[in-house]
Amino acid sequence: MSAMKYTLSLLCLLMLTLGCYSSSGPDLISVQGNVVYQGAPVKEGVVKFIPAQGVKAPARTVPVVDGNYELDGRFGLMLGTYNVKIEGYEGEDVPLSDPTQKVTTRRKILPAKYR
Repeated sequence: MSAMKYTLSLLCLLMLTLGCYSSSGPDLISVQGNVVYQGAPVKEGVVKFIPAQGVKAPARTVPVVDGNYELDGRFGLMLGTYNVKIEGYEGEDVPLSDPTQKVTTRRKILPAKYR
């Protein structure tokens, strides 16, 4: 790679990095909560925040662990209206690096109306 191409690539990377760490970004709010189904905390799952039509904000997905979830810091939500989808799972994940294990799909435990 020529010196000019290398310098240009490095300059672009530096500009992208500085842009990602700029403090002048949008205001973000923290969101936290509990996911309970049939009176018990959902042990594992995800909560998806999908911006409503016309809302210019990124979608966010947060894991549910022992019934709790939290979005904060640079992963918080922008102000706006969101559609919320919740998925809860049961079963074990099998590591892809273990060829001796039989891969099974985790079962979704929440009714479709929440998904």
